[in-house]
Amino acid sequence: MPWCWLCGKPINLNLPWNDRMSFTVDHVVPLSRGGPATLDNSRSAHRSCNSSKGNRPHKPDLKTSREW
Repeated sequence: MPWCWLCGKPINLNLPWNDRMSFTVDHVVPLSRGGPATLDNSRSAHRSCNSSKGNRPHKPDLKTSREW
């Protein structure tokens, strides 16, 4: 089972293509921003997570070791 690289939750491959939690391919560096159409630049994602990201490069949440 593939996992969404944006939210970290599993993706159900049996969902219809238009379901918000269905499988899509996301590009780490968006094609519209000059990213290559290669496997190295491709990740699995939920349709809703991919839509929320838009054409911005993904920036992971950075956790610190203590509360500020």
